[in-house]
Parts: sequence; structure tokens; C-alpha cells
Amino acid sequence: MEDEHDCGITLCVQGQTEVIAVPTETPVPSSECMAGICMGTMPSEVPLGAGAECGVAGVCDGAGVCGECNFAVDCVALPPDDECQARTCLNNVCGQSFTASGTPLAAQVDGDCRTVVCNGSGGTAIQNDDADLIDDGNECTSQSCENGVALTENVVADTPCGTAEQTVCNGQGACVGCTMATQCGEPTFCGTPVCGSDQECGWEYTTSGTPLEDEDQVPGDCKRLQCSGTSEVPVTVTFGSDVPADDGEQCTVEACNGDAPVHLPAAANSACAQDGGLFCDGAGACVECLAESQCPPWTNDCAMPTCEMNACGFDYAPDGTALVDDVPGDCRRRECDGAGGIELEPFAMDPYDDGNECTADTCENGTPSNQAVADGTACTQNGGQVCMGGVCRRAAGSTCATAIECASGFCADGRCCESACTGNCVSCANPTGTCANVPVGEPDTCAAGSVCNAAGVCQEENGQTCTDGDECLSGNCVDGRCCESACTGDCVSCANPTGTCANVDAGEPDTCGAGSVCNAMGVCQEENGQTCTDGDECLSGNCVDGVCCESACTGDCVSCANPTGTCANVDAGEQDTCADGSACDGAGACQEVNGQACTGEDECLSGFCVDGVCCDSTCEGACQACDAPGAEGTCGDDPLAEGEPDTCGGVGEVCSDGACIEVFGVDCDGDEDCAGASCTDGVCCSSTCTEACHACDVVGYEGTCSPEPLLVGSQDSCPDPQVCNLEGACE
Repeated sequence: MEDEHDCGITLCVQGQTEVIAVPTETPVPSSECMAGICMGTMPSEVPLGAGAECGVAGVCDGAGVCGECNFAVDCVALPPDDECQARTCLNNVCGQSFTASGTPLAAQVDGDCRTVVCNGSGGTAIQNDDADLIDDGNECTSQSCENGVALTENVVADTPCGTAEQTVCNGQGACVGCTMATQCGEPTFCGTPVCGSDQECGWEYTTSGTPLEDEDQVPGDCKRLQCSGTSEVPVTVTFGSDVPADDGEQCTVEACNGDAPVHLPAAANSACAQDGGLFCDGAGACVECLAESQCPPWTNDCAMPTCEMNACGFDYAPDGTALVDDVPGDCRRRECDGAGGIELEPFAMDPYDDGNECTADTCENGTPSNQAVADGTACTQNGGQVCMGGVCRRAAGSTCATAIECASGFCADGRCCESACTGNCVSCANPTGTCANVPVGEPDTCAAGSVCNAAGVCQEENGQTCTDGDECLSGNCVDGRCCESACTGDCVSCANPTGTCANVDAGEPDTCGAGSVCNAMGVCQEENGQTCTDGDECLSGNCVDGVCCESACTGDCVSCANPTGTCANVDAGEQDTCADGSACDGAGACQEVNGQACTGEDECLSGFCVDGVCCDSTCEGACQACDAPGAEGTCGDDPLAEGEPDTCGGVGEVCSDGACIEVFGVDCDGDEDCAGASCTDGVCCSSTCTEACHACDVVGYEGTCSPEPLLVGSQDSCPDPQVCNLEGACE
């Protein structure tokens, strides 16, 4: 048998054997730290480089030997180096060296009254150091160390501190402005010193604008002392109410000009009663008048009061000066006589106006006159247009209420008319006042339902009952009603209150044949369910599957082939117009049958899309599939899951003939053979089994991490110098 690791292959060449070099058939090395190589057809080996991994966390030394280390840095299982310990590597064995006990560490915490030192076995220890204290720089505290504990104590309250005036310790370790109000100053009317909750001096100020007491004020100086609300010192402000004392003059006013006291002149025309005067002149004096209106009036309008040099007097109007007429329309007026008296004189320009356009208003020697104007004179009063006997009356065609308003003496239909204009279907209601026939269609005085025919006769309107066309304004009596037209033909009728020739309502039989009805457009058409060849024959407009249908009924899985002409869904499972591999679902849609490819359950007639095909069930069991070759669409054993974890729930379970079985104890080459379990000691194990003195291939316990009898007395992974006992423990 050919050796696969002998660096060559033996061939028969012309009856003799010949070895041909094969570099890939490298020999198996003698140890983990050697590598097999081919020297032509001769197997050989060379050491692996120093640092190559070997054994359990071991390294090669570059000469073919596997040890714990080559250098101290290889000892990664030991704690890292620090000030108190360092790793060593002697003869390929890891070890440690420790700093002498009591050696201080470089990094210390200043002022904690302690020193950290090495303990001689690689660790650290803490020693008390009462000299290791730090002054915190606070004048109100003192520091000390006691048995390795830092102590800070507060100095006595009110001990001076800081550099500012009145700065003291508060007994709680803080340098503050005060501990009591007396340390903060003297009170005033506008402020009281306080020691606040923050132990700083401050002031409580009197409300801004509060005036000082009266004894602290100067009366009449237009100023006031008051508090500012921001200082304990009062401020002086302008105070317009603090006017100077009265100077005794009625035509002066005491006031403040800013903060200066003044006596200002009272406003001109202000009332006064001093020095024989009644009015202030605006310059501080009390005088008799400033204007004529302030002087006593004369008894009539022919004498006018005057005011000169603040003294009252009179001026007389010239003779013949006209005065305001106090009796209009008396043909006279009042005039001044030049000496302050009044005379009554004739005046032709003051006739009496009686308000009538049909009379003339004149004056005759001081006496009023109102004579009637000529008949036919134009006028505009009382809605009239012409004068008749001194009265303005209305012309023919004008609106009126009574005959007396009209010049013709006739008022008909609310208009002044040329005649009495009585009878049916005649009217004077026109702008010319002419008695004429009423237009066609007007009701005038006709009975209800009748109107005029423009020839002075009443006839029935459309929609009224009739027996003959002569009774109707339209001349047409159809279906017992006056109708707008002759209204003949199928599916039309005039039997309505409006007398309109209208189409009979859709669905009414009227004069149509059996199975046909009117379509509301004056045509007979077939009802739903009747046979047809074209949609024009049907009332619905739809001819589907050879019958008149309620709708167009288009799409897959619907049909109108029924006596009622109803568009209904085709039964589930029928193919109808569905593509191959699809069938109707009974709800008007095509869906895929079992075994057809799918991406979602809504595509499948069964409602199940499993493994990319429509399936006969949810097919949720472990080791099951719906896409098995030859059985697509039927849920069954999955041949592709054989020996695989598939959906088995437990670690270490795989599929076998459609069911899940455990693989613990089964031989393996790696974790990938164990369905999520660990490949340990050559078998699938329920754990990684890293405990000392244990193995997973113990006979009788294969697959379970158990004490290994073969390791009794050996060190295995026990700490030196312990070895394994029968119970699988180190001792």
C-alpha cells in the first residue's frame, strides 16, 4: 500500500519500479515543535521557529522542544509585571520575582496619612504615616493625622480671618462676612443692616419712594427727601405737589418749575372777583372784559356790545339794517332805525310758500297771495306729473291707488288708465296706461290652474286634468293631462303634475315586451338574467357570459352565468381564467396550488407558504420540509436535514428519519460535527470539559464530562504539587 507521507510515489517504468518525488507527501513530524519536509524523495524534519504554539498554551524553543516559555513575556498566564512583582522564564519554565517588603510605591496619595508599600509576595500593603498631611489653606480649619486617619477640625466661631474688614470664621469651617447683624453697621431711616443666611453682610432697604418724616422735610421748596430702595442714604427728588404759599392774588397760580417755587399768571378768561374785575387777563390782573361776548348784551340786535381797553361799551346798527325774519311768509321784515330801535316794513321778497307746485306764491302791498296755475302745467308732487285745478295729478301709465290720483279719472291694475279696463285677461298695467290683452301664460283673473292665451281667454296650464285639447293652452290633452307635446311612442308619458312629456322611470314595463323594461331614456331594454349577444340590448349595459349582467363582471374567478344576472365568485378550486398551477379561492382571486413556488402565505390557496412552495399545512415540525423532491407541497421528512441540527431545540441534537436525536458520545473531529455541542476528547460532549482530572470519553460515560480513572496519580492540570484522585479532584 502506498505511504502518503514518504515524499514520493513508486511507479512501474518498462518493467522496473521508479520512485518519483512528490513534495506534498510531507512526513509526519516526531513532535509538535518539528515540521516534516521532503528532501527530494527522502523524508526529513526541521524545528519550528521559536515562539510557535505547542501543547496547552506552550511555545516552541526553536530547537524542537515545547516548553512554557522562551522569554518572560511568554508567561501570559501569570499576572502582569508591576512595581511589586515581575515574571521570569528559567529553563523554559515560567516563574515570578517579588520586590522587597516595605518598598514604597512611586504613586502615592498626598495628605491621606498613609503610604502604600510592597508586601514581599507580589501584593501591596498600607502603612500609617502621621507626617503625610496637607494644609487645606483654610484659615477656619486645622489639620492632623491620627493612626493613619486624616482629621480636619473647625476653629472657634468669630475667629478673625481673611483680609477684608469684619471677616470672621463661622465655627463650621468657613470664613464669612458675619455671624450677627451688629457686625454689619448702624441702621438708618432708609435701611437696616442684616447678616444674611449666606453669612454675608447686607441691607434691608425701605421701599423705594418712601418719604422721610415731615420734620425732616422743607415745606414749599418743590423738593422731597425719600428712600431710593437701593441705599440706606436718602435722596432728594423734585416734588411738584410741594408748591409755595398763596401770594393772595386771584389771577396767579402757585406752582413748581422743576424744583424751583414760582407764582404763574392764571389762564386768560379765568373767573376772578378782585379790583372790580371779573376775568383774568393772562398776565396776572383781574379786569372787566377781554372780549365783547363778556359784556352785558343790548335788548335787541340793533345795538352791539364792545370791549375796549378791558372796558365794556355799545355800537348802534345803521338805519335800514335788515334783521333776521322772525315771521317767514308774511310779506314784511324788521329793520333797525339807526338809534338802537326796530321798525316793521313791507317786503315783496317774503311771500307765503304753501308748498304746492300748482299755485303761484306772491306778495301784494305786504299781503301774501296763492293763486292756481294753468291746468296742464308740469309738476312733480304727490307722484303726479300735471296740474289740474291747482292740484298735481298723475298722467296715464303712472302708478296709482285711487282714481282721484289720476288726471284721466281712471285707476286700473295700479296704473292711471285711459278707461275702466274691466274683464278677464285684459290689463292697464303698462307704462302707457293703455287697456290691452294680458300676455300668454299670465294668470290674471283666471281660475287656479288656468292662464291667459294672449287673446283675452283663459285656458288650462300643462299638468291640469282635461278631456280635450281645446281646453289646454298647449292644445294637447295626453294621458288625461294638458301636455307640452303630443307625447307618442314607447316609454314616454305626460301623466305628471307638470304636463311634461317625460321618459318612464327605469325598470317600468310601460309598453315593452316580456322580460324588457324602460331604461329611463325612452327605450325598452332587457332585464338582468335575460339572454343577450351585446351590451346595448341590456338595461345594465353589460352582456356577460351570454346574459344581461348587473356589472361588467371582469377579472379572474367571477361569472354572471346565472338566472339573476348577478356577478358572483367562481367556486374555490375551479381554474376559470387562472394560469396553470393556480385556481380560484372562492373569493374572486387566483391563488397558487400546493407545490407551486411562493414568497408569502397570501399567494397560496391553502394559506401556507413553507420552504418557498405552497404547502398543505404549516409544516412547523423539526426535520420536516414541504419542498422534498417528488413531494413538493406535501409536508414530510426532510432528506436534506438528515444528520443536521435543523430546528431541533436542544444542544447536540440532529435529525434522523424526520425526528431529533442526541449525538453526545458520538465520535467527532471538531465542534462542527456536534450540532452546537463541544467536540472534546474525540467525542461530542455536553460541555467543554476543562475541569482537571476529567474527560468526556470515559468508558460508559461517553459524552458526559466525568472523572477519568486513567488520570489518577497524574498532575493533569492540577497546581503543583497536587495530583488527581479517584473522585476526579486535585489533592
